[in-house]
Amino acid sequence: MTTQHETDAVARYAAAVRAAVADLGPEERAQLLGDLEAHLAEVAAEGGGSLTERLGPPETYAAELRAAYGAAPRTAGQRPVDARPWWRRRRTLAIGVVLLVAVAGAVAWDVWSSSEHPGGDAWSVSRLQSEAAAGHVTHMEFRGGGSGIATDRSGTQHPVSVPDATSDLTGTLVRDNVDVVYIQPSNGPALPFHVFWVLALLLYLGVPAVVVLLVIGVLWRLYRRLGRPAAS
Repeated sequence: MTTQHETDAVARYAAAVRAAVADLGPEERAQLLGDLEAHLAEVAAEGGGSLTERLGPPETYAAELRAAYGAAPRTAGQRPVDARPWWRRRRTLAIGVVLLVAVAGAVAWDVWSSSEHPGGDAWSVSRLQSEAAAGHVTHMEFRGGGSGIATDRSGTQHPVSVPDATSDLTGTLVRDNVDVVYIQPSNGPALPFHVFWVLALLLYLGVPAVVVLLVIGVLWRLYRRLGRPAAS
């Protein structure tokens, strides 16, 4: 009975053999590898050592298959095709992209939180008027839709629900030396400013990061290729 360990070993060995003959045409590969897994499973079930110990390295076994079926041998210096998934072959680039997205997401969340959710507690209109009368309010923004942001002398912002008619409230705040500003709401579904800022940050950081990762990948490939000993 074939165990899970033997099944995994057969799958790994077969994948390496298929990678070693990937330069051949589809018909030749089908002829060479038609019963590969079944044969390897039989060898693994017989015991007596691993597949590598019984049959030799996958590259050697693939060369023997080529010779047995009359296929052309692999040319000198030809590298086997990497059979790993693309996300494993591009692991460095994938990690860089994930980190870049994570940093951009953190920045976007921080900016959105600071702009949409002021740090101070919410004030009522009466609380706003009493704080302004005491000289504790320096700035008031009316943002439309019954919302506003009051800024106290410490710089803390407080959301305020204001009435639709704000002329009387504005007059009271102005008399209390509060800087009053009306922000006209946008009529279209335009993106907030901070979204554009995050997109610009992505371009500013993303393009150099991708270039650096590509250069690292090229240098790593050259290092692996030049570091291999020459074939005798």
